[in-house]
Amino acid sequence: MRLYEFRCSKCSHEFEDLVRSDQEIVACPQCGHPSVERLLSAVRRQGGRNEATAASSAGCAAPSGFS
Repeated sequence: MRLYEFRCSKCSHEFEDLVRSDQEIVACPQCGHPSVERLLSAVRRQGGRNEATAASSAGCAAPSGFS
């Protein structure tokens, strides 16, 4: 199951819902209207370090002797 964000085309209520498949019909929990639009969600990376941390620690390596 995936968590998606939706907006109702009737009342403009935005909500999240766990959906099993793309074929599942989702209705607005506020007004019950069956016509909702799936919104683009922000992508979240999972990992221990962010880009700023990785870039700042890259200069800490011991010199290799090659230029």
